[in-house]
Amino acid sequence: MPRSEQANQQIRDERRRQILNVAAEIFARKGLAETRISDIAAVGGISQGLIYRYFASKEELLRAVISNALDQALTGLQELREQPGTPWEKLYRLTAYMWEGMRRRPAYVHVVLHTLISEAVPEEIRALAQRYIRESYAFFRELIVEGQQAGQVVVADPDELTLLYGSLLQGLATGAWFMDVYSEVQPSIERMLRILKP
Repeated sequence: MPRSEQANQQIRDERRRQILNVAAEIFARKGLAETRISDIAAVGGISQGLIYRYFASKEELLRAVISNALDQALTGLQELREQPGTPWEKLYRLTAYMWEGMRRRPAYVHVVLHTLISEAVPEEIRALAQRYIRESYAFFRELIVEGQQAGQVVVADPDELTLLYGSLLQGLATGAWFMDVYSEVQPSIERMLRILKP
């Protein structure tokens, strides 16, 4: 019996996810300029032709990796925004959510960072990464200001606190990615948030 269109679509979606995840790993390690479609195919155990069936070029593939990271992160942030709780409880959940995502898929963090600093990345793709950073930091800042108004976050420049908070998460993601010795270390959310405590 032939597969249904729905079953075929599920297979295509899963294959696309596989390509995106492998591509994120390769782009994070090599950057856009040094990555070849053949690298992604070899690591993913798939043919180059299959990749080209989904993506016309490595630039299009990088754009899809960045868009995927952006969509997942912003969807998660929006869900967190809508949950009930005090600003501090939301900051706690946000930190746990961000840290878990960075631990599970650290390559995505590094692809975004590479996209922001590499001259080889087309401007339209860099703009996607900048949007990701801007929207994430805007959400962090919003929660920090709400926490300050509730007396749950230290009174200080919210932009400075946002930068410190975001840099802490980014630094932890970098450590988890590059320093295998720390792969089993699980910093507590309470310690991460200490910089925001009044």
